[in-house]
Amino acid sequence: MIDWAEVSPDEYHIKFPLPFVQKRLFQAFAGDIAPDSGRLHAPFADLSDTSTEDTLYVPTLLRRAEVYFRKSHSWLFRDAPHRSADL
Repeated sequence: MIDWAEVSPDEYHIKFPLPFVQKRLFQAFAGDIAPDSGRLHAPFADLSDTSTEDTLYVPTLLRRAEVYFRKSHSWLFRDAPHRSADL
């Protein structure tokens, strides 16, 4: 159930090859590792303004995504590479 990998002579990582174990461990420790990472919406939030049976309202989806990115930018883009201003 548990495997390990040598990253460097002084560092090892433990691997859990079973998806069930990975998911349970992630759920158990995600709040400690990234406490400000939340969901985009509550599980039963009303999303009826984003689509109907035959139509997808892209502007509404983009507004919701923008709100999420603004709320989560502190952790979401923390390690993202940035271009220099002069390109």
